[in-house]
Amino acid sequence: MKGDGLENRPFRFIASWQDHPQFQEFLRSTWDSNLDVESNIKVFVVHVRDWNVNVFEHIGKKKKELLARLRGIDRALCIYHLDFLVQLDLDLRAELAEVLRHEESLWLQKSRVQWATFRDPIRCIFTAVLFKGEV
Repeated sequence: MKGDGLENRPFRFIASWQDHPQFQEFLRSTWDSNLDVESNIKVFVVHVRDWNVNVFEHIGKKKKELLARLRGIDRALCIYHLDFLVQLDLDLRAELAEVLRHEESLWLQKSRVQWATFRDPIRCIFTAVLFKGEV
Protein backbone atom coordinates (compact mmCIF):
# COMPACT_ATOMS: atom_id res chain seq x y z
CA MET A 1 0.00 0.00 0.00
CA LYS A 2 2.59 2.49 -1.02
CA GLY A 3 1.56 6.11 -1.14
CA ASP A 4 -1.25 5.90 1.42
CA GLY A 5 0.90 7.09 4.33
CA LEU A 6 0.76 3.80 6.26
CA GLU A 7 4.48 3.19 5.95
CA ASN A 8 5.12 6.41 7.94
CA ARG A 9 2.64 5.71 10.73
CA PRO A 10 3.84 3.89 13.84
CA PHE A 11 2.67 0.31 14.09
CA ARG A 12 0.12 -0.49 16.78
CA PHE A 13 -1.01 -4.00 17.55
CA ILE A 14 -4.79 -4.10 17.86
CA ALA A 15 -5.73 -6.47 20.65
CA SER A 16 -9.08 -7.43 19.12
CA TRP A 17 -7.26 -8.94 16.11
CA GLN A 18 -6.67 -11.96 18.34
CA ASP A 19 -10.42 -12.55 18.55
CA HIS A 20 -10.81 -12.82 14.78
CA PRO A 21 -11.27 -16.46 13.70
CA GLN A 22 -8.66 -16.12 10.90
CA PHE A 23 -5.95 -14.34 12.92
CA GLN A 24 -4.16 -17.43 14.26
CA GLU A 25 -3.88 -18.90 10.76
CA PHE A 26 -2.73 -15.53 9.41
CA LEU A 27 -0.05 -15.34 12.10
CA ARG A 28 1.14 -18.89 11.35
CA SER A 29 1.34 -18.12 7.64
CA THR A 30 3.38 -14.93 8.09
CA TRP A 31 5.77 -16.15 10.80
CA ASP A 32 8.87 -17.94 9.47
CA SER A 33 10.75 -20.02 12.05
CA ASN A 34 13.89 -19.70 9.91
CA LEU A 35 14.00 -15.92 10.44
CA ASP A 36 15.02 -14.03 13.57
CA VAL A 37 12.35 -12.29 15.66
CA GLU A 38 13.12 -8.80 14.35
CA SER A 39 12.79 -9.90 10.71
CA ASN A 40 9.58 -11.77 11.49
CA ILE A 41 8.11 -8.68 13.14
CA LYS A 42 8.98 -6.54 10.10
CA VAL A 43 7.30 -9.06 7.77
CA PHE A 44 4.30 -9.33 10.12
CA VAL A 45 3.82 -5.54 10.23
CA VAL A 46 3.78 -5.28 6.43
CA HIS A 47 1.28 -8.13 6.05
CA VAL A 48 -0.96 -7.28 9.01
CA ARG A 49 -1.68 -3.80 7.68
CA ASP A 50 -3.08 -5.37 4.51
CA TRP A 51 -4.89 -8.10 6.50
CA ASN A 52 -6.40 -5.45 8.77
CA VAL A 53 -7.96 -3.60 5.82
CA ASN A 54 -9.02 -6.60 3.72
CA VAL A 55 -10.01 -9.21 6.32
CA PHE A 56 -10.51 -7.58 9.72
CA GLU A 57 -12.07 -4.52 8.05
CA HIS A 58 -12.62 -1.08 9.43
CA ILE A 59 -14.77 -1.38 12.56
CA GLY A 60 -16.65 1.89 12.02
CA LYS A 61 -17.41 1.09 8.39
CA LYS A 62 -18.61 -2.42 9.24
CA LYS A 63 -20.79 -1.09 12.07
CA LYS A 64 -22.38 1.51 9.77
CA GLU A 65 -23.10 -1.13 7.10
CA LEU A 66 -24.67 -3.52 9.61
CA LEU A 67 -26.86 -0.79 11.13
CA ALA A 68 -28.06 0.24 7.66
CA ARG A 69 -28.94 -3.35 6.77
CA LEU A 70 -30.77 -3.81 10.07
CA ARG A 71 -32.79 -0.62 9.48
CA GLY A 72 -33.79 -1.93 6.04
CA ILE A 73 -34.85 -5.28 7.49
CA ASP A 74 -36.85 -3.54 10.22
CA ARG A 75 -38.68 -1.47 7.60
CA ALA A 76 -39.43 -4.58 5.54
CA LEU A 77 -40.65 -6.49 8.61
CA CYS A 78 -43.09 -3.67 9.38
CA ILE A 79 -44.75 -4.30 6.01
CA TYR A 80 -44.68 -8.11 5.86
CA HIS A 81 -43.39 -10.93 8.00
CA LEU A 82 -40.96 -13.32 6.33
CA ASP A 83 -39.07 -16.01 8.21
CA PHE A 84 -35.86 -15.50 6.26
CA LEU A 85 -35.88 -11.77 7.18
CA VAL A 86 -36.33 -12.64 10.85
CA GLN A 87 -33.38 -15.05 10.64
CA LEU A 88 -31.27 -12.52 8.74
CA ASP A 89 -32.09 -9.93 11.41
CA LEU A 90 -30.91 -12.32 14.14
CA ASP A 91 -27.71 -13.14 12.24
CA LEU A 92 -26.90 -9.49 11.60
CA ARG A 93 -27.57 -8.57 15.23
CA ALA A 94 -25.12 -11.27 16.33
CA GLU A 95 -22.55 -9.93 13.86
CA LEU A 96 -23.18 -6.39 15.13
CA ALA A 97 -22.65 -7.54 18.72
CA GLU A 98 -19.27 -8.93 17.68
CA VAL A 99 -18.32 -5.69 15.90
CA LEU A 100 -19.37 -3.68 18.96
CA ARG A 101 -17.22 -5.92 21.15
CA HIS A 102 -14.25 -5.28 18.86
CA GLU A 103 -15.00 -1.55 18.90
CA GLU A 104 -15.14 -1.53 22.71
CA SER A 105 -11.82 -3.39 22.87
CA LEU A 106 -10.25 -0.88 20.48
CA TRP A 107 -11.49 2.13 22.49
CA LEU A 108 -10.31 0.54 25.72
CA GLN A 109 -6.88 -0.02 24.19
CA LYS A 110 -6.77 3.57 22.89
CA SER A 111 -7.76 4.97 26.28
CA ARG A 112 -4.98 3.03 28.00
CA VAL A 113 -2.43 4.31 25.48
CA GLN A 114 -3.65 7.88 25.93
CA TRP A 115 -3.60 7.57 29.71
CA ALA A 116 -0.04 6.25 29.63
CA THR A 117 1.04 9.00 27.22
CA PHE A 118 -0.86 12.00 28.59
CA ARG A 119 -1.05 11.40 32.34
CA ASP A 120 -1.64 14.49 34.37
CA PRO A 121 1.19 15.66 36.67
CA ILE A 122 -0.86 15.34 39.88
CA ARG A 123 -1.48 11.67 39.19
CA CYS A 124 2.25 11.17 38.49
CA ILE A 125 3.16 12.73 41.83
CA PHE A 126 0.50 10.71 43.64
CA THR A 127 1.71 7.48 42.01
CA ALA A 128 5.34 8.29 42.83
CA VAL A 129 4.51 8.95 46.48
CA LEU A 130 2.24 5.95 46.78
CA PHE A 131 4.59 3.39 45.26
CA LYS A 132 8.02 4.83 45.99
CA GLY A 133 7.39 6.86 49.09
CA GLU A 134 8.97 9.97 47.55
CA VAL A 135 8.49 12.52 44.81
